[in-house]
Amino acid sequence: FRGNENWIHHQKHGWLYSVAADGNSLWLWNPHQKWLWTSPGIYPHIYRNKDGTWLYFMAKSDSSKGYYNQSTKAFEPIQH
Repeated sequence: FRGNENWIHHQKHGWLYSVAADGNSLWLWNPHQKWLWTSPGIYPHIYRNKDGTWLYFMAKSDSSKGYYNQSTKAFEPIQH
């Protein structure tokens, strides 16, 4: 769902502010993760800018979805 301006609602990630980057890549922002970067060729891998961490998006079910943090080797649930 496209909201006002660059806001989108993603079925699995929730509300995100999107900004196109070079090529097919995309910067996304939300209050919990801050700035995230990804592209069609690397998604579900996502780079989190605030701590320089690569995340892997996982959706076990609608109630159990989040990111596997490749630095800490821990699962981080999505916060809405």
